[in-house]
Amino acid sequence: MSDTTAGTGPVLAADGTPLKKSLARALRVQKMRALMLIAPLLLFVMITFVIPIADMLFRSVENQIVEETLPRTVIALESWDETTGEAPSEEVYSAFAQDMKEAVAAKTHTRVGQRLNYEQTGIASLFRKSGRRISGWDLATDGPFKEQFAKV
Repeated sequence: MSDTTAGTGPVLAADGTPLKKSLARALRVQKMRALMLIAPLLLFVMITFVIPIADMLFRSVENQIVEETLPRTVIALESWDETTGEAPSEEVYSAFAQDMKEAVAAKTHTRVGQRLNYEQTGIASLFRKSGRRISGWDLATDGPFKEQFAKV
């Protein structure tokens, strides 16, 4: 018997390339073809499921509406130390009155109330009631605002 595996070089494919390289190329082409077949499905899943869920998760922790609607109040509250147990100063209430007056004019005070209602129940109705009351205030003469907001 003769030994046919005792060749001196690598096994060649029909086109003359080494069989190992030819097989690797064929597998790579098969994988790419399979990926291209499922690409529309992956795109559909990303658009209809993953992106909306990621957007919902982002919006659940995003809180820009308070900072955009009440900018003076946010700045005034930075100097307040809530651990002392004291109420904020009159400057905070004055800034809040100015911001609320502008928010009522722009009709965005209810959006702030809705967002803060996620944190503490009842805030949305308080913002609506404050919006109705503050629309009649004169910011130049109706101070101090601490007592005005206490009446609301």
